[in-house]
Amino acid sequence: MQRWHVTGRRGEFEKLENRCVLAALLPGEAVFPSPRSIIDYGGSVEFDGGRAFVGDIGEDALFVMRRVDGQWQTESVVEPPGQLDFPYAVLARGDVLVAESIDDIDDDATIDLARLYELHDGQWQEKLTVNCGNLPKTLSLQPYQFSCGRNVFVPDENLSWVEDAQKKLPALGDLQGNRLVSSGVVAVYEFQDNSWQAQQTLELRGEAALDGDTIVVASDFDRITFYELQAGEWNEVGLFRFSGHRVWIEGDVAVAASDTTGMVFDRVDGIWQERGEFNLPRNDGHQSIIAIEGEEVLIAGNNEAYILTPALQITGVLWNDLDQDGVRTAGEPRAAGVEVQLLDGNGTIIESTTSNSEGVYDLRAYPRTGESLSVKVVAAPTLTLTQQDSGDDATDSDFDPITQSVNIEGGAGAIRLDAGMWGNAPTTAISGHVWYDDGDGIRETSDVPWAGTYVRLLNDRGWTIAETVTDTLGTYRFDGLAPGSYFIEPTRLVTRSTWGFSGQGTDSTLDSDVDPHTGRSPAIHLLANEQAQVDAGAVPISAPRSLRVTEIRTDYPEYIELTNIGNTAIDLSRVTIRGGIDFNFGGSRQQVLLHGESATVIGGYLPDFAPEMAAGQFERSLGNRELIEVVNGTDVIQSFVYDSEWISMDDQLNNWRPSMSIVDPSAPLVAWNDPTNWQLTPNPMGTPGEFHVDDDWRPGTVVINEVLANPASDEGDWIELRNTTDQPVDISHWFVGDSTREYAAPRRYQIAPGTVIPAGGYFVLNAKEDFDNSNDPGAGRPFGLSRHGEWLYLSVGDAQGNLLGTMDAVELPPTKPGVSFGRVPVNAGTTQEYAAWTPLAEATPGLANSRARTGPLVISEIMYRPGFLGDAFVEVSNVSDEVIDLLSGWTVLADNRGSLTQTFGPAATIAPGGKLLIVEGDPDTFRAKYDVPAKVSIFGPMLLSLDVVSESYQLRLAHPDGTIEQLRYASIAPWPVWEGDGVSIERTDLTGYADDPSNWHRSQISGGTPGRDNTPDVPLVDSILAFCSMFGSTRFRERLVRDYDRDRNGVIDTLDLYDYVRDDLNAAGPGDVNFDGRFDSADLIAVFQAGVYERRDHLVTWAFGDWNCDGYFTSEDLVAALQNTVYEP
Repeated sequence: MQRWHVTGRRGEFEKLENRCVLAALLPGEAVFPSPRSIIDYGGSVEFDGGRAFVGDIGEDALFVMRRVDGQWQTESVVEPPGQLDFPYAVLARGDVLVAESIDDIDDDATIDLARLYELHDGQWQEKLTVNCGNLPKTLSLQPYQFSCGRNVFVPDENLSWVEDAQKKLPALGDLQGNRLVSSGVVAVYEFQDNSWQAQQTLELRGEAALDGDTIVVASDFDRITFYELQAGEWNEVGLFRFSGHRVWIEGDVAVAASDTTGMVFDRVDGIWQERGEFNLPRNDGHQSIIAIEGEEVLIAGNNEAYILTPALQITGVLWNDLDQDGVRTAGEPRAAGVEVQLLDGNGTIIESTTSNSEGVYDLRAYPRTGESLSVKVVAAPTLTLTQQDSGDDATDSDFDPITQSVNIEGGAGAIRLDAGMWGNAPTTAISGHVWYDDGDGIRETSDVPWAGTYVRLLNDRGWTIAETVTDTLGTYRFDGLAPGSYFIEPTRLVTRSTWGFSGQGTDSTLDSDVDPHTGRSPAIHLLANEQAQVDAGAVPISAPRSLRVTEIRTDYPEYIELTNIGNTAIDLSRVTIRGGIDFNFGGSRQQVLLHGESATVIGGYLPDFAPEMAAGQFERSLGNRELIEVVNGTDVIQSFVYDSEWISMDDQLNNWRPSMSIVDPSAPLVAWNDPTNWQLTPNPMGTPGEFHVDDDWRPGTVVINEVLANPASDEGDWIELRNTTDQPVDISHWFVGDSTREYAAPRRYQIAPGTVIPAGGYFVLNAKEDFDNSNDPGAGRPFGLSRHGEWLYLSVGDAQGNLLGTMDAVELPPTKPGVSFGRVPVNAGTTQEYAAWTPLAEATPGLANSRARTGPLVISEIMYRPGFLGDAFVEVSNVSDEVIDLLSGWTVLADNRGSLTQTFGPAATIAPGGKLLIVEGDPDTFRAKYDVPAKVSIFGPMLLSLDVVSESYQLRLAHPDGTIEQLRYASIAPWPVWEGDGVSIERTDLTGYADDPSNWHRSQISGGTPGRDNTPDVPLVDSILAFCSMFGSTRFRERLVRDYDRDRNGVIDTLDLYDYVRDDLNAAGPGDVNFDGRFDSADLIAVFQAGVYERRDHLVTWAFGDWNCDGYFTSEDLVAALQNTVYEP
């Protein structure tokens, strides 16, 4: 019986299984297009005539591939024009290819199309495009016929494809020739006498697939049922329990699939049988995620395309050939624990295993047919292989005793190879060394032997059967043993030590063999007169002060990684994690971490992880913002609050949260609260248990800094990269590519070798000379940037064309001619500084970016929480020198989805420097209440909702020509925060970037300044407000009076305030509102122009005349100013 497996090399399998966690990422014989995507949602595949058709929606391309000398190579690439997701499904028969795509009509509408291609002179030429309707599994294709939805198309006498109206399908399903099997209610139809005739209903509901006279149905109740046409009736010939809802069949092979797993069936001697289950990669494709040809199954994954093939199975028996005659006879014991390897023609290990307690080994491999291979028995030095081919194949030894190997050829099937062996030592024994290791796991002359250490010998049940003590050289020996299985368990001389790294180096006689987590050696299987060496190197263990959180993933699968960054092993037995999650290492799988080792604590089920990866499962879950505390007993090792929004790509990846890892694990503990000390992991799915920092391709090291996608002249598109570090960065072999999809990382253009960006420097790629130049060796698939908007990716690659990880990704919105997009600093100079992607005022390739492009209209003031004032509003200002016609299409959109839209009434214009208001209530009432100038247009009641009901709120001012003013404000820092209602936020610099919190401040006047100039940003006013709050305070009275009673009269009052503004804020005193050290006419003009004198309906601050801390500007304030400050005309 053959078993089906994903093809691939074991080394790759283990690496992916341990690192990527998700079982769906099983590796295989990659049918990768070149170039390809590394993160691709929704692939599609097809097999036909020796060709593999691999669709990549991340590339919007279909790669047609053939095997050449056992390797898959791209034969051609099919790329339809337009904005689309292509291909979601693909079918091929001979020289005809049909691919389904979803084309974007506009921002809100799509259309599901099928494109038919024919192969002419080596090129696939599009012959027909039809609307299929947005339905799953709508395509079928056979020679001279294909269906799309219920429509059937055939070639006419001119070999043009036309619709056959008579053959319109009665139901959706799988069409072959004149036979249709419908899905849903499964029924069989035949096309007879120019019409469809129902032949038989199978009394099942589900999805059905048809091949000739065989039907397979994935039905309710987790059943896969096979039917065959026998004597004019469809009869059940196979029933299997499998939770699948999609099926495919071709010839004697069928596949059923759920969302996560698949099952292969094959027909042997007319009987359908299960042949193996496999993990199915996540995929958004409609129909073509499985394709079958012959005995191979092609699978479309979110990362790769995989091949399923029947395995080459190599089995055999290893035994102790006591009489050394080369023939296995009754009574000769089996050899357990002996390694057997499968090697390729270069001697590279493809697969390895060890014999079980019965001496049986089982190797499964997936080599190419005819590939030169060898199987090798790795016998210990005290074992000798017996003579080769001394008897019947069923009982003799098949391995060359000199090379300990036998040569074979690749190909599916089963091979049996046995080996006899005998011990060549004088006695059966186990011996070894115990030493105090320096931490490298290798015994060296400088290492100190551990004399007097007790070493226990355990039998196969774990019972102690003998004990000895190491001598002055640290050696021990158990001699005269019976053949069998044993363990070695040395005891530590001191309690604060553990066993160090095992299996280090290339010399097995010098490494340590004891597992530091179990304290035991692996099982030792001895034949008669065989000897084994088991060594143990001990290292000191200390308190876990060097334990640090180094990686966090808040999306499924959740986990948190902790790493020992110190130079010694640490004890985890009293360590707990608390805060957002709860976990106790006591009793977990990992009680000790050696230096540099990591422990992963997970939130999902343990079976989703390789067992050796996870220390255990934590309680509760990781949110997007959480407190994490690592505690040893009662001592807090580390405490910090992380925020997944710190990851720069997070906004672009929407609700998909990648893994975030620490940049500098040796930084002070406070750095874990600093967003600049966190980075996106090179693999967005994470690297749990394998902490490392690679400065050469840390995401964000090099960024896409500026892009011109719609040049106004013939200069061509260009892409500017910037080195964000203070060191040169070699970007040789990196990739740049565009895509209409998020999550892609296309390899369209490869940067030339020897390309280095200097520290803080720039590198510009031009379409004409570089990425759209077919003569450039790096332009594997020349491309230009779309003015309609798309995604642009910068990825790290190597000289072999492998894509190693995503460095940066940006979304290019629809672009006006000549307008470049680039990065501008936001919250500059603060710990929350980051770069925003926005249109720029001027294109500057190879130079520092200009400021953000603003205008002609800008959002200048927002009252989103009016409170008792009851008047929310948005103010829009014209910063241009032209009159702006609002009826040309200007709209204001609010909320995170842009679903609330405000348009403007007739004859609405804004003069240069003018303003307009959108208000919550009646415009006339609002104008009277706030004394809004007549020249300011007011629109209302507004259709918008402005209050921040969650963490942030989006407001956009848009025009059909692509001009967009956009900000996402919040009621928490770094946006201006007000401990109450009735205060607006005002834009400090109307020509500055809108979405920069540092460009907004709280109004100095309650109710704001609707329709008038904004109040100045006076940070010193905050200090004055805090001082005023102490007037009459009884809390902490003694301390307050001691610290702030400047005139020592026993109370804090205005006289103390005036001393404070003179001495600490360098103001002249009351009346000096601009803090220039003078009380003059400029100050009086500023306060009287605000229009709040003697008005008790507007609270104001020092900047608008409140100089006695009562909240108003009245005559009392003028008297206080003239009495306490010298007025200078």
